[in-house]
Amino acid sequence: MTRIAPARAVFPDVPPMPGAAGEAENPRVHIGANAPPLDQQIVIEFDAAIDATPNLRARLDQLVARVGKVPACTNDDDVGKVGDLVRIAVAARKAVEAAHQKAKEPYLAATRAVDGARRAIVDTLDDLKREAEASIGAWQAEIRRREQEEAKRIAAEQARLAREAAERDAAARAAEAEQNADGADPCPSDREAVALTPPPPPPEPVAAPAPPPVVRGDLGSRVGTRKVWKHEIVKGVRGLPNEILTNERVVAAINAVIAQQVNGGVRTIKGVKIWSEDVVSVRGS
Repeated sequence: MTRIAPARAVFPDVPPMPGAAGEAENPRVHIGANAPPLDQQIVIEFDAAIDATPNLRARLDQLVARVGKVPACTNDDDVGKVGDLVRIAVAARKAVEAAHQKAKEPYLAATRAVDGARRAIVDTLDDLKREAEASIGAWQAEIRRREQEEAKRIAAEQARLAREAAERDAAARAAEAEQNADGADPCPSDREAVALTPPPPPPEPVAAPAPPPVVRGDLGSRVGTRKVWKHEIVKGVRGLPNEILTNERVVAAINAVIAQQVNGGVRTIKGVKIWSEDVVSVRGS
C-alpha cells in the first residue's frame, strides 16, 4: 500500500490545516459558525414564521397601506365596512402574535433552562451566605449580651459605692449632731481623723456598648456591623402622611386594586367615583 507523506514534509512552506496537531484551534471554525448573531437570527425566524402563515404577509401589506386612509363613517354601511376592517386587523394581529410566539419560544425555553441552572447555583450560594451571616450574627449578639451584663455589673457597683458613701455621710452627721447636743467638743484627734478620711471615689461613668470591632479574614474580608433602619405601620394606612398616600406608586397600586374590584362587579366604594362609558366593540361573526 502506498503511504502518502504529510504535506508539511513534502511542502514545508504550506501552512497546516486548521485544527492540526500542535496548532491552536480557531474558535469560529465549528458547526454553526456561519450563523448570524442571535439578535438577527431571531428576527429572521420571526419573518419566516410570518411567511409560513398563508396569506399573512400579503394581508399585512394591505392593512399597512390602509393606515391613514380609513374613511369617515357617514351611514350604517360605512360603519359595517369599517367594522370589518377592524375585525381583519385584529385577526392579523393575532396571527402576528402567534408567529412572534413561535419564533421566540425556543429562545425562551433556552433562557428558562439557563435561568434554572443559574438559580440552582445562586440559591446554594445564598443559603451559604445566610448560614455564615447567621453564625456571625449569633456571635455578635453574644458579645452585646456580655457587654450589657458588664454594664449592669458596673452600674450595680456604682450604686453600691454611692449607697455606702451616703451611709457614711449620714453616720458622720448623726455623730456630730449627738456630740453637739451633749455640749462637748469632739476630741481634736477625732476631728483630725475625720478630716483625714478621704472621700469615696466618684463612680465611674457607664460607657455605652461599643459596636463589635471589625474582624479581618485571611482573604481580605472585613466583618463588622452596620445600622439598617426598618419600619412598621402601627396605626393603619389612614395615619400615614399625605406625602406617602399621594405618592405616584402608591396611587398606581390603589388604582390597580380599585380597577380589579370594579371589573369584578363592585359598584360602590367609599371615596371612589364609579361610572360606565360606551366604547366601540367589534365582534367577529
